[in-house]
Amino acid sequence: SGEATFKAIVATGLVRGATSMQKTSPVASAALGRAMICTLLLSQGKKEGEMYGEKGRETIQLDFRGDGPLTQVFALGDSAGEVRGYVAQPNVHLPLNEVGKLDVAKAVGKGFITVVRNNPFWQQPYTGITSIVSGEIAEDIAHYLTESEQTP
Repeated sequence: SGEATFKAIVATGLVRGATSMQKTSPVASAALGRAMICTLLLSQGKKEGEMYGEKGRETIQLDFRGDGPLTQVFALGDSAGEVRGYVAQPNVHLPLNEVGKLDVAKAVGKGFITVVRNNPFWQQPYTGITSIVSGEIAEDIAHYLTESEQTP
C-alpha cells in the first residue's frame, strides 16, 4: 500500500536506570537496552480497552534465548510506555568486535526469540517464535516481524 510508520524513542535515562539497578556489564547493558527499546516500539499503538468493567492493556514480551554467555535477554512492555527487563547473566565481559563495538551478537549467540502479545480480552495470547539470525537485537526483531507477523 506504500504506507510507512516511523517511531522514535529517546530512552537514555530508562536504559541507564535499568542497567544501573541490575549492575550489568557494558555488553549486557547494550543487549538489555536494545531489547527494552524494541519492546517499547512494538507496544506503541496497541489497544487498551474495557470489558465488563475491567480495564486492561495489551502487552508485548520479548524473550531471547541464545547460546551466547548472556543466556537470556527478556523485556516486557505495554502501550502506556511501561517496560522492564533483565539479562540472565549480567556480568558478561567480552572483547570489542572487529569494528571496535560492543559484541552484542556474540553475547546473545544463536537460538530463538519468543514474542508474546497478550491482550487481557483475548482467550489466549499470540506467541511467535523465530530463530536468532544475528544476535543483534534490532536485526532479530526485524527478522521476526518479517517471518512471523509478515510485516516488512
